[in-house]
Amino acid sequence: MSAKIYKAISENFTRQMRNWALTTAGIVPTNYLISSCYRRKLGDTYGNSQQEPVMIGEAENVNSALMELPLRYRQAVSLFWQNEGRPLAWFGRRLAIDWRTYESRVMDGHELLKGELARQAEKVNQYRAAVSRMLTT
Repeated sequence: MSAKIYKAISENFTRQMRNWALTTAGIVPTNYLISSCYRRKLGDTYGNSQQEPVMIGEAENVNSALMELPLRYRQAVSLFWQNEGRPLAWFGRRLAIDWRTYESRVMDGHELLKGELARQAEKVNQYRAAVSRMLTT
């Protein structure tokens, strides 16, 4: 683990990437419930649990943004989050590069990914604004 990598990213970005890693790991069930009221046992299970709900749409956004990154950065970032908690030397050995090079690729990849997510969000906002203008005229 690298404290340097975690210092460079926000808590929200960390949550997004952990959410993406859960969905790519196959941990997310294939059937999704809209509300806990459809479960057989009574009560709200999210309020008492420590786990955040998995947000599939957000994970898909992160995945499509990752696909836009150059391979070396995509590979470094996805490997980092899918195996979070491992030492940087492990990642370096896995990719046959020095751990400092790997750390640099992850940090650069995070910056590129943030930029791509911002571009995607801006495209969605422009689309929504255009639709809103069409509906009001």
